[in-house]
Amino acid sequence: MAIKKADGLGVMIQLVSKLPWWSGVSLGVASYLFLHELASGPIAVAAISEQVATAVMTAMSFLQYLIPLGCGTGAVMSAWNRSGQRKLREDATNPSCKGTF
Repeated sequence: MAIKKADGLGVMIQLVSKLPWWSGVSLGVASYLFLHELASGPIAVAAISEQVATAVMTAMSFLQYLIPLGCGTGAVMSAWNRSGQRKLREDATNPSCKGTF
């Protein structure tokens, strides 16, 4: 059996898919707003070098889209799984299915 390496985005999507879909959407919106504020705001360059400040701004500009995308994907997976569970529950409690096995 092969060992699967976990990447950060895949783990985040799996965690968000375990939550209700509306909390995944809320996390996505909140993370976008927070990271957009960090990416668009100025960084105090006196404490760190210019190259580090540029690298941080570049990372934030990518993460402000990547993390909400992962949260949205997890929310879609959560809604899909919950609708499948609901359908399975309805099929199991349907009286027309009694005695078919």
